[in-house]
Amino acid sequence: MKYAEAGIPRFRRVEMNPFRGQGSDELPVIFTYALDENDEHQLIHRVATGTTVNLRESFAFKVDPEALSRIR
Repeated sequence: MKYAEAGIPRFRRVEMNPFRGQGSDELPVIFTYALDENDEHQLIHRVATGTTVNLRESFAFKVDPEALSRIR
């Protein structure tokens, strides 16, 4: 909510630890949110380890979340 109030159009959240709603997704999981026409952030991408995705919002990059687990 605070990001929307600040006018932040997009943000990503990376879950490195188990979380509610994880389901069968392997960690880490990347979530991308974007403001909608009502100025509320909506989930537009959910990418778990083992899936490589090309993201183009804000800036373009290609990532498999598994690579993030090696950063620790």
